[in-house]
Amino acid sequence: INVVVNPIPNITNITFTNPLTCGGNEGTITLEGLVPGVTYNVAYQYNGTPVLVSITADAGGFVTITGLAEGTYADFLLEAFTCTGKASRSVTLKDPAPPPPPIATSNAPICTGLTLLLFATDDLDGGTYTWKGPNGFTAAVQNPTIPAVTKAAEGVYTVTYTRMNCSSTDTMSVVLQPEIKLKDVGAARYQIAFGDSVQLNASGASFYIWSPHTKTLNDYYIPNPIAYPADSISTFSVLGMNEWGCRDSANVTIRVVFDEDEYIPNSFTPNNDGLNDIFRIGKMR
Repeated sequence: INVVVNPIPNITNITFTNPLTCGGNEGTITLEGLVPGVTYNVAYQYNGTPVLVSITADAGGFVTITGLAEGTYADFLLEAFTCTGKASRSVTLKDPAPPPPPIATSNAPICTGLTLLLFATDDLDGGTYTWKGPNGFTAAVQNPTIPAVTKAAEGVYTVTYTRMNCSSTDTMSVVLQPEIKLKDVGAARYQIAFGDSVQLNASGASFYIWSPHTKTLNDYYIPNPIAYPADSISTFSVLGMNEWGCRDSANVTIRVVFDEDEYIPNSFTPNNDGLNDIFRIGKMR
């Protein structure tokens, strides 16, 4: 008579590897001390739910349970040839730690009508970025832009950085300054005699820049300079800005009327000083 006595499964050690990605199932649990080549029915609890698998021990007597997600695994029970062995030790698998939160910044506050620049930084390589913001804004790049931004783009923006399927977020608020509009742009008179001066006017801004810079204005940086037009049709431009750089521009055109008697000048000084720079046949005053 040949008598075969099968050993009771005896788990001598348990090792494990955690999942490689968040929400992934790359984790493993290895039960050691078993008989090579023997197929075991392995029962265990996963977060309190019973699981049963059949696995053959490798040449080292290791039974490895694969495809495991984050969670607690306990009450391992092995059965082969009607012999049963168990291990009461539990194993807890964990997903990778989430990446450090990205740092969200922008070029705001800026004026409406300009380009809003959004920036996200992170200390790790790889990974993806996802933005969400007001007015239905979404983007899947690290540093998106919003051209010709409107007031509807003002509000809270959230950027999500995802690496190894693990995510972290950061938020920021974007403030937009409304466009300015120059008002009361004009002149005391729009037609003057040659040699006369006229006061120009503008309002609605904090800072003003008038042009041209040809000494035909007594001050280029006030809202109401005095103009000394030299041409029969002289156009003056004003650029208005506020403290955030929001800007608007406008033009004022002055017509210079010469007297009826024509005259031909005998000299001129083309030195761009705003006086007698152009040789022309005019009217006697």
